[in-house]
Amino acid sequence: MARFPVGAKIVPYVAAGGGYYLNTFTLDSALVESWDDLGIDLEETIENVFGFHLGAGLDYFIKPNIAVGGPTVKYCLAKTKGSWTMKEQVFFGRDERVLG
Repeated sequence: MARFPVGAKIVPYVAAGGGYYLNTFTLDSALVESWDDLGIDLEETIENVFGFHLGAGLDYFIKPNIAVGGPTVKYCLAKTKGSWTMKEQVFFGRDERVLG
C-alpha cells in the first residue's frame, strides 16, 4: 500500500496484493427442475483459486492516528476453474411413463 498525503486530514492511497478466492456457484433451481423433468441431471463444480487485486481510495484522519475510510475502489482478477455436466437419468425396471 502506498499513501499520498495531500493535507493533514485527507490521504489518498493505492494498494495491490494477492489472495485466495473462495468461489461459490449454484444453478437456478427452476432450470435444474426443468431438465430433471426431461430426465437429465445437471451438476456443477467450481474450485477456489488464487488471484490478484488492485485498489485505490481515500482516508480521512480525524486524529493523527485514527482514520475513517472514505470511497474505495477495488478490482479483483482471478481465473475461475470449474465445470458443469449433463447426465441422462437411467431407469431400471419398468418404465411407467404413459405414451399417448
